[in-house]
Amino acid sequence: MIQKPSQDPREVFIDAAIRFLSGRIAPGRAGVRAKGGTLTRGDLPRAESLGIRMVADLAGRNPATLLFHFPDRESLMAAIAARAFELLVHLLEHEPAAIADRCRIVGVTQRYVTWGIDNPGLFTAMYDPSLARGVELVQLADDTRPEDRFAVAGEKSEIGRKRARAFSDLLQAKQRALTCFVDAFEADRAGGVVRDVDASSASHGMTALADGLVWQWITERQGTPVMMRRHADAVIVMMVKGLRLG
Repeated sequence: MIQKPSQDPREVFIDAAIRFLSGRIAPGRAGVRAKGGTLTRGDLPRAESLGIRMVADLAGRNPATLLFHFPDRESLMAAIAARAFELLVHLLEHEPAAIADRCRIVGVTQRYVTWGIDNPGLFTAMYDPSLARGVELVQLADDTRPEDRFAVAGEKSEIGRKRARAFSDLLQAKQRALTCFVDAFEADRAGGVVRDVDASSASHGMTALADGLVWQWITERQGTPVMMRRHADAVIVMMVKGLRLG
């Protein structure tokens, strides 16, 4: 687990949500209610079940304290999603490089999918539908400060700053994940393993493939995680085959 500075008062809420989504807090425990109802032990922890009160309960704090740091559920979920991406990036950056005749891009994509299959709750947080509007606002900021862009959207300046911080952190974490793919592809291209195609475009394609494979597992839940990983590995190798030289 990546350790964050203890002086950041937001961390208690982010860490509690991450523990829940990782399956390290029993979802049916007394006092913890999901958004829209109580979770049972048979439920798969998913980001959509998280609400302000539930995360506050998980952290053992008052909801008002949470709202001081996160003005709404979207900014809270953006911070949680950013942390999930950071955990994934930590794995992608520190796993041993692919060996033998395997492409680095194959290895990175396989590790991405394996992590998603093993951490479905965290993966759903990374792509929670409620984040779309905030991400768009930050992306549109251009030369304008993100907090000003949120203020233009009709929000108070202080709230805008807090929301902008959460969504800016999320975009930076997502970019780091994509960079892992780009770096792997460029290394393969420099080593004469793959064809001379645009690394950014190819990397976007591989992340889209990886996301689709993970969502297939989360939504269908057919077979076992081991079977799904084997299926994913075969699909990834087949897709990369067209990019390889020789």
